[in-house]
Amino acid sequence: SVLMVNSLTGDTFLETVRKLRNKVVNEAGENTKAIMVTSSAPAEGKSTVSVNLAIALAKMGKKVMLVDGDLHHPSINEILSGFEGRDFPCNDPQITLKYIDDLDIGVLTFNVDEKDIWKVMQTQYLKKCFDELREECDYIIVDAPPCALSSDPVTIAGADWYLQYSPYVYYNEHCIVFN
Repeated sequence: SVLMVNSLTGDTFLETVRKLRNKVVNEAGENTKAIMVTSSAPAEGKSTVSVNLAIALAKMGKKVMLVDGDLHHPSINEILSGFEGRDFPCNDPQITLKYIDDLDIGVLTFNVDEKDIWKVMQTQYLKKCFDELREECDYIIVDAPPCALSSDPVTIAGADWYLQYSPYVYYNEHCIVFN
């Protein structure tokens, strides 16, 4: 995966990530903490965008939690496999929290089998999870599954915010979703 911390990553890509970060910061407002990244189909770069946006925000000194919300095909751990992280204790056995020192970001992954995804994809459960994250983080970046293949992005969004649609961004006072 192309990461902005890789010395081989080109300037054009780096500038694009910084522009996206600036757009998020400028349009989000003070109350917006959660940004969901989704697309209509798999393999369109959602996870790459999510990770790089989290890194870019962290480079500004923001406290960022990156959430792997694609429970059917999680990829954040694979993308970040070259970075050392330390686990944090969590009272919820369905969640793993890790801090990646080199990137200065937190990573939340869900520990569920395919048959148990429904346990996590419940509005009340996710709302509680996001409420707790909002207390600790400046930004929560959610790497969501493709919206054309799964209702999970709608469930994730329903946990804490109402989404409005424009050609490339779902937004309101609580969340911006780049699509």
